[in-house]
Amino acid sequence: MKDKLTVIIPVDRLDEVTKPLFDKAVESVHNQAFEAGIIVVGPKAEIEKVKDVKGLTLVENEDISLPKQVNTAVNEVKTEYFTVLEYDDTFTKHWFENVEKYGAAYPEVSIYLPINEVFDFKKNNEPIGYLNEPVWASSFSEKLGYFDNDSLMNYVNVNCTGGVINKDMFLEIGGLKESIKLSFWYEFILRANYKAKQIYVIPKVGLKHGINRDGSLLDTYAKTMTPEESDWWLKLAREEYFFKKDRKKVYQK
Repeated sequence: MKDKLTVIIPVDRLDEVTKPLFDKAVESVHNQAFEAGIIVVGPKAEIEKVKDVKGLTLVENEDISLPKQVNTAVNEVKTEYFTVLEYDDTFTKHWFENVEKYGAAYPEVSIYLPINEVFDFKKNNEPIGYLNEPVWASSFSEKLGYFDNDSLMNYVNVNCTGGVINKDMFLEIGGLKESIKLSFWYEFILRANYKAKQIYVIPKVGLKHGINRDGSLLDTYAKTMTPEESDWWLKLAREEYFFKKDRKKVYQK
């Protein structure tokens, strides 16, 4: 995996709260077993705040929706694989090392996901649980360690952040659908599985994933989206993954 991986860090704003988080996210990349290029994508006024940081490639994108940011940055990726690191999150020390080891053992896999250790910003950053780990429970999916259609239909909390994704595969199946709110990663992973791409969870904690930060994407959704709308986006993901093209469905009350 060395020389084959690029880290994408999307930013919407870098202020007194988020800049220290961004710095920790970048530091967690540098603490890995090998170096990976880092693309920072976001509005010009924000990414210019880190223009003097060595080792960063800055990609301007005024649209701060995460699917748009990721798609824009992937077009600038020169390596075989990429991973998206939100600045609320950090990689664990051995994540790249584990990806390299399991990638060599399972080269047919298109998406290598980490187990996430979840912590809550509103609860003193205490760990509160894990994500992606159910595939290592017996009978959860047909093949231990792999997501399949049945398991994905029953588990909507699959988290792709920190996952190592084959760039060619990502582009081949259409990338993220920019019109979809809330469930865009879920729809993508359903589509990847539908296209017979293998999705494997490395049985190691690879990402510390923060939730409930004021102003974060999910916090914004929680404050602005009704339960009915949230359910609608999840239902939409289960309907749209058959299609490569973004059909740009719009929620209506």
